[in-house]
Amino acid sequence: AASSFDIHATLTARIEQGSQNRLKILDNLKLLNARYTDAISLLPKLKSKSMVKSSGKKQEHDGIDGEILDLDRHRSTTGNLSLTEEKNILRQVDKLKKRKTALAEYLVMEDKVKEIKAERELEKQRLDTLEEVQSELQLAL
Repeated sequence: AASSFDIHATLTARIEQGSQNRLKILDNLKLLNARYTDAISLLPKLKSKSMVKSSGKKQEHDGIDGEILDLDRHRSTTGNLSLTEEKNILRQVDKLKKRKTALAEYLVMEDKVKEIKAERELEKQRLDTLEEVQSELQLAL
């Protein structure tokens, strides 16, 4: 009888510990969901600011340097540019630099969203596993 009491007490303690762990996981999931929602809400703003196209964002970001170099090369090798043409090229270069910065911010936020999403999935898996163990422990009682 003493042995079954020890097992019962041990199972009850493990169930209680599992319940506490479950609450911690749920709290963490709540925080991750809030972070995910915040990050997702920023993406459209950053997307419009950077004028990002739907695909090839990284290549687009990397290609901006080439566009800037081409404009600078054109400006420096064309000997008789009017002041208006030169100002226009400088404005284009400035716009490209701003766009590159905005695109970099977008890419960072997009990576953050993916990271948070992966963390959420991990927590959900932990919760599922914990709930399975809790269920088995309840049956063992």
